[in-house]
Parts: sequence; structure tokens; C-alpha cells
Amino acid sequence: MISNLRRYAVFRIKLIELLHLTALTRDISSALYCPTNTLGHEARHFSDTLYGLTISSFISITDPNGTDVKPIWLILFPKHSRAIERIWTSNITPGWKVMKAFRDSAGFHGDKPQKYFAARLSLATGGAAVIKAPDSFHSLSACLHRRESKELPEFLAESEQLLLGVEIRHRKSFNRRWLREMGLIRLGAYHKKFR
Repeated sequence: MISNLRRYAVFRIKLIELLHLTALTRDISSALYCPTNTLGHEARHFSDTLYGLTISSFISITDPNGTDVKPIWLILFPKHSRAIERIWTSNITPGWKVMKAFRDSAGFHGDKPQKYFAARLSLATGGAAVIKAPDSFHSLSACLHRRESKELPEFLAESEQLLLGVEIRHRKSFNRRWLREMGLIRLGAYHKKFR
């Protein structure tokens, strides 16, 4: 259980990063914001770039060779295993291979031209399956997050132990405010600092 709680701490950070990317992508795609740039690019150009990073981050969280959150969820939230499996099978799996191919060939990496452009084309024409997967994942994540305090009461204590161990080993300190904002330590907890 301890190792899964520690893996869950990593997932929490990766999920928050994904949610940040998603929010930026939506705001920019709605033309609520367009970065100042020397290229003369419009908001839609930035939105396309962020969408690729968002999809790549989503795949890294769900990839069995990455963060692989599904087995962690199934162990830590056994009461919700049916819902997790149902949502995964019906909403995440159908578009997953297309998004993974994009991440591997065009998202975080730049493959040979044929693979690169084929992956971009497949993602752009992936339809509802590609759109539904990240949205369903966000909804499921939010649902489980709301249950953390009740179903994972030992999470914060274990997260604090993990982080303290890293600090002691490396004789450096994390930013406490950031750790609290990421939901990894309790308010007022965790005072020792290293320099």
C-alpha cells in the first residue's frame, strides 16, 4: 500500500500539470488569450501546440510504461473499481492507440517525416474517441480526488514521509507552499529545511 500511495503522489503532480495544460489550451482555443509573439501567430496556433502537449501528457499518465495510473487507482480505490474499468474500457481505450502514436511520433518526440505527419493526421481525424478519452479521464480523476480524504486517510502522512526522505537524502528543501498547493502536505506540517 505504501508504494502505491507514493506512486499516487507522483500521479497527483502529473495530473495537476495535465489540468494546467488543459485549462491553458481551452482558454487559448477560445481566444481568451493569445501570447505576444514575433511569428504573428494567432491563438489557434498556440492552442494546437498546447493540445499536442496535453494529449502527450495524458498518454504518459495512462501509459503502462509511464505513470500508469489505472492499476494504482484500482488498488487505492477498490470501491470504485467497476466504474474505473467501465470508464476505461468504454471511453479511454478506444482512442488511446491513436493518441499514444501521436505522443510517440509527434507529441513529445519528433519521428521520421512519414510517421510524424501520419501521427498528426490520425490525431486530427480521430474523432469522438480522441476527444472523449481525456474528458472522461478528467471526470474520473475529479471524482476520485473528491474521495481521497475519506478513502485514503494515510495519503498525506505517507506523502510527507516520502518528501522528507528525499530532502534528507539530498540535503535540499522543497518549496513548502508549492507542496501544500499540490495537495502533498498538510497545512502547517513539515517544517525542517535543508540548505
